[in-house]
Amino acid sequence: MVYMSDIGVETVTPPQEIVSIVDKSRYTQMPFQEPAVRSSMGILCAISGSIRPEFINRKEWETRREETGLLEPSTDGSKTLFLTEDMQLPEMIEVARTIEYDTSLKDPEKVAEHADKLEALGETFRNAGIYIAQRLTDIKEGHTLAVSTAQDFYNYGGSLLNGFTVDDSTDIYKISKQELSKEQTQSVDRWLAGVELYVSRTMAVERRLTYMKTDTPKEVLRQQLLEETRRDSLTQYFRTMDKSLHLRSRAHADSAIPLKEKLDKKPWELDESAHEAFIRMSKNKIHRAIETPLSELHSSIMRHGMEQLNKNLGFDRLKDEVDAIVARQKNGEELSSDEEDLAHNLIGVITSFERWQDSETTLREGLLIDSLKEELIAAREKAMQTGNLEAVGEKEEEIVKKIQHALSAFPFESGRNNPTDIITEQSINCVGASLLAGTFLSELGINYFVIDQPGHSNILVVRSDDTVYVHDMLYPEAVYSQDAVEEKLNGIKSNGEPIKVQDIIVESKHPTGHSLHIRTGHDSLTLHHSSTGHQTQLMFNAAGILTDLGKYHQSVPILRTIVDQDPGNIPALRRLSYGLARMGRQEEAISVGKRAVAFDKNSPDAVYALVDAYFVARNEQEVKMTAGRFFQLMKEQNLTEDPDYKDMSNSVNSILDKLQMN
Repeated sequence: MVYMSDIGVETVTPPQEIVSIVDKSRYTQMPFQEPAVRSSMGILCAISGSIRPEFINRKEWETRREETGLLEPSTDGSKTLFLTEDMQLPEMIEVARTIEYDTSLKDPEKVAEHADKLEALGETFRNAGIYIAQRLTDIKEGHTLAVSTAQDFYNYGGSLLNGFTVDDSTDIYKISKQELSKEQTQSVDRWLAGVELYVSRTMAVERRLTYMKTDTPKEVLRQQLLEETRRDSLTQYFRTMDKSLHLRSRAHADSAIPLKEKLDKKPWELDESAHEAFIRMSKNKIHRAIETPLSELHSSIMRHGMEQLNKNLGFDRLKDEVDAIVARQKNGEELSSDEEDLAHNLIGVITSFERWQDSETTLREGLLIDSLKEELIAAREKAMQTGNLEAVGEKEEEIVKKIQHALSAFPFESGRNNPTDIITEQSINCVGASLLAGTFLSELGINYFVIDQPGHSNILVVRSDDTVYVHDMLYPEAVYSQDAVEEKLNGIKSNGEPIKVQDIIVESKHPTGHSLHIRTGHDSLTLHHSSTGHQTQLMFNAAGILTDLGKYHQSVPILRTIVDQDPGNIPALRRLSYGLARMGRQEEAISVGKRAVAFDKNSPDAVYALVDAYFVARNEQEVKMTAGRFFQLMKEQNLTEDPDYKDMSNSVNSILDKLQMN
């Protein structure tokens, strides 16, 4: 289902109808009834290359689920995944589990890991409902909102755990009487507050404890203070949310003056009100969590393709090239400078592989991944006894460099990033190199991010000793230490706050699902967590190809999927706006452009989206205004000669020329 709020256009509910912060249609939706969502699913499966979706009727689907299974081998070596258009989100959990089981058939721990993740989501929602219900007596303002939210959380959690939609009239008193353990309560604390705020509140309690003189046991007092903090936080949250929703509704009902003020301001001059920002952030967090089953289904399909790449990529062509180079060197033949560079890389590969054996038919076997895994496990077990995490970090870095040396020797070919194509052709581009590295790093349990920057992709490794290194997998010696990373990331996040390496480390340990969007110098970088980064890059590349071919009806749903999971992805928002405009949906295109500008007012990419959308909508005045802002940003950020922005500048100049001609 496509929600207008997802692209910046919201319908405001009158005050008397505000009963919950959860849009119930979110968790009762049937996404595959939308042709755009089915199209997006088909393209994602095509990118993965190992699964082909087939939509069948409900009765046949249920029969397959009970008798023959939802995945069926095809004659071409892929698997057919059977889906039904009326599938709800809770049912997608079972489908994702089916794919994960097939992906990790030889690794029961991985199957259990992903099953536990989805089960934990259901428990989190259910427990959050109980958590709120148990503290309703303290919530005076926004009480009705709190009651309905507790019920909605509890019921959706139950639907995820039980696989079907439960009755939404569950008695709030019965919910409140259910017990939560100390650990469950703390887990809800972290989920509702977020990791940073949770840590801050816990530290504040500890500081209070140091100054309190009492005969009450310290642990008892600690729990009392934590409970006081919980009740105060919930009271403040629902009071603020209730007030914010009513302020929004009142502004909507009496919008003559505010609308005039907004029309007099340019999009990058509009400051989001505090209550609007509070509503947006709260609802976005909840709605993204609700739609986790769909995003997890997407991720499970991507992991299936990555696993095939991990297990099946051969290197016989690479071995032949190594043997030929070594033979020529032994014969004393003179090599060209390019051949010498290649020889240098390949010697690194030979060292990485340690040996060549006829039985080694895949890159995974050539890299001795199983042996490296055992070495890493041993290092981690030793560190648990000695506390020496630096030794683990050094072992991780050694392994990453071995993988980097091997991948850098593969032939480069533009556009070569889909798993099936890499397996067939044994060549890669930068995205393909990052993807291939990711398959091995994930198996080894090495934490990493995918760095997405204009025209390139890198891997940022977060070692066990909390140091970070950037590896460009196309080049054997391209490794950047933490000092270099800190210098490179000496920029600001899109919300204006300074970016620190510590932000990356925290996100790696406690993934929020949010990408880190960074502006530094001329570059706009995005750090995607390993769980979503490869999927985002591959889908974005596919959408770009479809956009260039003019197939906007196929590119738009893919881009929607990206921005649903990564709301601040400005390049995706720009392409989405571009596609919508050319489909004749100018108002939506303008709205998406405004959303991009609202996320980062100083991004030329975001402002460019508005220039284009206004031009297609034939709004000459707005085109000139936004074009002026675009060139102002280009000058201020010294981007006028930057090759990454040259085409964009030429496009804006072309638009202005066309206006003059008309």
